[in-house]
Amino acid sequence: MIHQVVDKFIVELQVQLDQKGVSLEVSQEARDWLATKGYDRAMGARPMGRVIQDNLKKPLANELLFGSLVDGGQVTVSLDSDKNTLTYDFQSAPKHKPEAAH
Repeated sequence: MIHQVVDKFIVELQVQLDQKGVSLEVSQEARDWLATKGYDRAMGARPMGRVIQDNLKKPLANELLFGSLVDGGQVTVSLDSDKNTLTYDFQSAPKHKPEAAH
């Protein structure tokens, strides 16, 4: 059940990123990590929004505004199991060279 909540947040984020020409891929290990971090026995999945905000949206926002995703691109989110943290691979969209006037 908690994985469905994670997937819901990721789909919502992907819809927002689509408008900016950015695709998002989140590995299963990263989804599992988000599910674990975003679930609390007492509060259920309520902390999930903050976990998604802090671990997906904030790192993406900086790249969207000032980094490699300004003109669109792709983001791959994975888990670094040694450090137990998420890693982000930002790929810029290929720039189209203007054709020379003849």
